[in-house]
Amino acid sequence: MKIELTKQQLVVIVSVAVAVASLGIYLILFRPLINKLKLLHLECNGLETSVLQARDAISSLKLKELKKEFVSETSLPLAIEELTKEGKAKGINFISLTPKQIERQRESYKILPIEMELEASYVMLGVFLGRLDDLNKSLVRIRKFNIVSNKLHPKMLTARLSLDMYILE
Repeated sequence: MKIELTKQQLVVIVSVAVAVASLGIYLILFRPLINKLKLLHLECNGLETSVLQARDAISSLKLKELKKEFVSETSLPLAIEELTKEGKAKGINFISLTPKQIERQRESYKILPIEMELEASYVMLGVFLGRLDDLNKSLVRIRKFNIVSNKLHPKMLTARLSLDMYILE
């Protein structure tokens, strides 16, 4: 039995075969890729949100760092007051606080050495020293320190600190 096809029937059969083959290729190859692309798109959106949150966090840190500036000589009393308020808030008893002669370091800044003697518990002294980095009105560096146990109150420490407060020209 021989089937003869006209040219028009052959075109229809070839067209249907091409359509079925295209559908098969789409279902086998492209559909899984499209699904994977959708999943990656969702992941990318999540990462983009994380990046935006990280940028906001970095911006807020930069603003915090910008607040911490070198003080000018005219605002030294405010910076020293902030230092003592921070200490008193942490339970520090200041025995003495003596600013020394301003030293010229570089062309752009000077250093005000501050000698202080204080009493505090071990924990409060540690908290105070850690908070020196968080002062807003000044940049302070501990040059040297000496800590001894208080003979009358063994739970208390007596500390002698030498701090450098940086001053803008």
